[in-house]
This record gives sequence, C-alpha cells and structure tokens, in this order.
Amino acid sequence: MSFYINHPSEWIGVPEYWPYPQADGPDLETSHQWVSMLVDELAELDATFGDPEREHVTSVLTLAAQRSESTGERCYVAFESWSGAAYIVATSTFSSQQLEGRSLAQHLGAEETGNLAETAVEPFDTESGVTGLRYYRYLVYDASIGSLYGRADYGFEKAGAVLTLTAAELDLDYFRKLLPLMEKLAAGVSWNEA
Repeated sequence: MSFYINHPSEWIGVPEYWPYPQADGPDLETSHQWVSMLVDELAELDATFGDPEREHVTSVLTLAAQRSESTGERCYVAFESWSGAAYIVATSTFSSQQLEGRSLAQHLGAEETGNLAETAVEPFDTESGVTGLRYYRYLVYDASIGSLYGRADYGFEKAGAVLTLTAAELDLDYFRKLLPLMEKLAAGVSWNEA
C-alpha cells in the first residue's frame, strides 16, 4: 500500500535514485545521463528548442536531480516555457509515526508564526478521491530588505503513510502562476492498495 502520483503532462518526474531503470533500455547510471537523454528528446520533439532553451532546461533539471538525489525526495519540474519560468515541487513520503504526535495540518505548518496574512489549511480531494490538506502562505524571507516568499504545501495521510508536496517561490508572481500547476499535480495523487 502506498501513495502514487499520476503526474500531468506539464510536469516532469525527476528520479531520486541511481541507477534508474528504463522501461525500454538499460538502466540510467547517473542523473547527468538522464538529464542529457531527456534534453535531447525534448530537442527532437520541439523545433523551437535551441541552444538557449537547452542550457536553461539542462540547468533546471540538473538542479532538481541533485536535490532529489541528495534528499531522497522525488521532485517534479514544470516549465512555463522552455526558456521561461521553471517550478520545482518536492515530494516526501514517510510513516505517520514520524509526525511524532502532530497532526498532518501541524506538520504542514498550520501553527507556525510568521504568516503575513490570515491563512488556513483547507481540505483537498484528488481526482481519485484521496482526501488531503492544502496550505498556501506568504512568509518573510529577509526582513532586513523586506523580501517575502510564497510557500505551498499539500499533505495526504492514509493507512500509516504520509505524502507531502512542497514548493516555494521568492518571485511572488511566479508563486501565483505555480499554484494552479501544483494543484493539478496534487490532483493526480492516488492510493495504491497493492
């Protein structure tokens, strides 16, 4: 029994371990090999995918792959365009026991101080009927220069397992654009009974 994310086509799932199996070929030994193969594939599919796009996409996917590998958390990446804004969502799965007596809402930050506006944890239902929680908020990043960031968290708990999806953006315009994309990703969460 486990959570599964059937991610929409806007999102690229980034492996969190290496070597990583391919369905139709040998295992990919490194994240560098995976990024190179994926970028080459994107260039073949899109005639507008030139050198600047290749450099941008390679940089973002490399960053996400390094994060996935170092944390063991699967990341997902969405691009506004191949040369535009890119969004990274980190997912984490763990046992409910690791909540250490806290509720899922508390784990998502519901009782933290520092939110800049009244916020609330809201219920969220996925397309498959899994019920979880959603929490969006704005926080101070650096008070000395008055900078803020937006943070979005989704959480699901079932049969002793927890899944969280987390993203944050310093650019608040990017954060607002991220929210519907992230909601679509979270809507793909399902529970596998097998």
